[in-house]
Amino acid sequence: MRPFALLLPIVLFSATMPAQQPGPAAPVPTRTEPKKGDELRRAMVDADGHRRVATSAAAETIIGRNAEGRGKFMATLRAIAAVAPRPEAPAEAAAGTAAPKQVEFADAVKALMATVVAEPGAAADAALAKLVEDKQTDALRRLHDRGQAILTRAITTIIRRKIDTNAQFAGQYDELRDFQPEVATLLLAWAAEAPKDVVNPEPFRVTCVRAVRDVVPADQGADLKKAIGGLLDSAQKARNDALLLAAVCALHQYGEPRPFDSIKANVEKNLASDKPDERAQAHNTLAELYYQLRDYEQALGQYRSLLQTLDEAKMPASGSANLLYNTACCASLAKKLDDAFDLLDKAMTAGAKDLSISKTMVDSDHDLNNLRADPRFAALLEKHFAGKAK
Repeated sequence: MRPFALLLPIVLFSATMPAQQPGPAAPVPTRTEPKKGDELRRAMVDADGHRRVATSAAAETIIGRNAEGRGKFMATLRAIAAVAPRPEAPAEAAAGTAAPKQVEFADAVKALMATVVAEPGAAADAALAKLVEDKQTDALRRLHDRGQAILTRAITTIIRRKIDTNAQFAGQYDELRDFQPEVATLLLAWAAEAPKDVVNPEPFRVTCVRAVRDVVPADQGADLKKAIGGLLDSAQKARNDALLLAAVCALHQYGEPRPFDSIKANVEKNLASDKPDERAQAHNTLAELYYQLRDYEQALGQYRSLLQTLDEAKMPASGSANLLYNTACCASLAKKLDDAFDLLDKAMTAGAKDLSISKTMVDSDHDLNNLRADPRFAALLEKHFAGKAK
């Protein structure tokens, strides 16, 4: 799907949601476990492990693990959190003051810390108990703080990389379920305020709401409604349509359809306009609303109405290739395969003029996955891209 902006302002009533907490998530397919390295021990135990390069290397180790390996990492973090002292609020450093020097622990303490980090089990439990018994407060705090920093870096890295693909599709963030239930809490916190090191905070916040919808299934998200309702209210006050739309669709998924219905009703008023451009804008906005809601049949219907409105009014369709392509994506997601192939063929033909539809995009777009096993898909790629640059 090619992202596009809503063309009509969103109008919404203020909704009050009940207070609740995140629920557990469903299992996801496993990935291949890579060979184990020493990055996690260095980042969590060594004096210089707090440095960005060490934290990033440990995060990459976690990203590369399969669901079982990530589960073991999360089990380690939970065990540490259960006994570690509460983190202290960092003191304000004076301007120009160097960061405090990291403590170098005795070899015996470092050995215990390394055992805790290695893998959950009897040995790790015994090592953690020994640190508690010996009142190694600083060592426990380091394990906790460094572990949380690695978790945060792993999750933010996964999110940023997916944002960089410029793709949006249901299930895009399923792998984050490996970090449940902690990840849902983090995502909602970042949706309210992005981490300080995120370069583009607003798209990141919106993406976090979309990720929550993948992480927490519809039948387990009732406890999220108060937090998402708060996001909706703040987005409305800030006139942040992208965040508002993401929150509205999340609320609908978790059993609160009123905000979505309110937006839809306001947009639908323009469908009765005697001005073709206003009707076209309304269909375009409704198509985006339904696509974000993941109601692909309704989105397809709105795209078809948009194409028909443009055709009847003989209006030039700016970005017609992208419009046809998005309609093809919705047809694919709605499993209307014949329609999808016809629309995709037209989109590729229109896109050949301005190179707006590339083979790389078609190859990587998950919205077209329902078409790939059909021989017509390879035939279309051959027809439009054979002998051409990607």
